[in-house]
Amino acid sequence: MRRNLFLSLFIAITLLAFSQTAVAASLTPYDIFKGSTLNKIIQKKVLRVGMEVEYFPFEYSDKKGNPGGFDVDLAKLIAKELGVKLEIKDTEWTGLIP
Repeated sequence: MRRNLFLSLFIAITLLAFSQTAVAASLTPYDIFKGSTLNKIIQKKVLRVGMEVEYFPFEYSDKKGNPGGFDVDLAKLIAKELGVKLEIKDTEWTGLIP
């Protein structure tokens, strides 16, 4: 009886592993990209980046209130490469993740 239980569990686990592999194998790289955040950004043609613009030299505001700094320059380069508009959202540090 114990041997039958072990054999049944082994078969169930093996079948489960193979079924998960089959599901993962059925996804193509295009399917994965189609559901990605990157694709959503490209479709909307807008890259929104949240940062607290108070940490010189990474993020800061110039005298006119325009954001500048290393992180802003990096976001501009990414938006340019993606061919989308950049929107920088000045957000408090504690509100960035949520």
